[in-house]
Amino acid sequence: MSTSEYMKNVVDLFYSYDELYSQLIDYGAKSFQLILDIDNVWKRLELKWMLEHFIAKEEYEKCSKIKSQLDVFFIADDNRQVELHRKLKYRTHE
Repeated sequence: MSTSEYMKNVVDLFYSYDELYSQLIDYGAKSFQLILDIDNVWKRLELKWMLEHFIAKEEYEKCSKIKSQLDVFFIADDNRQVELHRKLKYRTHE
């Protein structure tokens, strides 16, 4: 397999934020699982980065839908919010 074929295969494994957004809207935040994301910290980070991506593109309708998914999936349960915030802070400050 050539390097370009290998790289194409690798690229095919990744989703763009537009593709993830479509899945998020169609099926909700619980629908996608990120590799090695047992405690959902990476999913939360990915949603945050997706939100920042669409803010930069000034696609504010998408931002509000992402924010509502973050609220439902992570903030609806106060205990879960505190736990995930603590884990997120720990992982991003290592």
